[in-house]
Amino acid sequence: GQVAQKHGAALITLEHRFYGKSHPTANMSAANLVHLDAEQALADAAQFIWWWSDTRKAHNSSWISWGGSYAGQLAAWMRLRYPTSVAGAVAFSATQK
Repeated sequence: GQVAQKHGAALITLEHRFYGKSHPTANMSAANLVHLDAEQALADAAQFIWWWSDTRKAHNSSWISWGGSYAGQLAAWMRLRYPTSVAGAVAFSATQK
């Protein structure tokens, strides 16, 4: 928090679809769970970055993805899959598959 405040940065946490209150379908049936995968989570994050930057007129801002464990793996994949959306990634306790 202090580093972000010092640099005028925002700390944003995205909720992975199907977790918490993020349910894009009416139920958790197997047919609907086809929308629960890492690629979709990355696309959601990329869309959020675009939306946030457009809404705030902040297209020149830099984004860093970060996380630990599964979120760490997503952070690293985000940098690989969407290199124009994130300037870097911090992935701790992430494993490769």
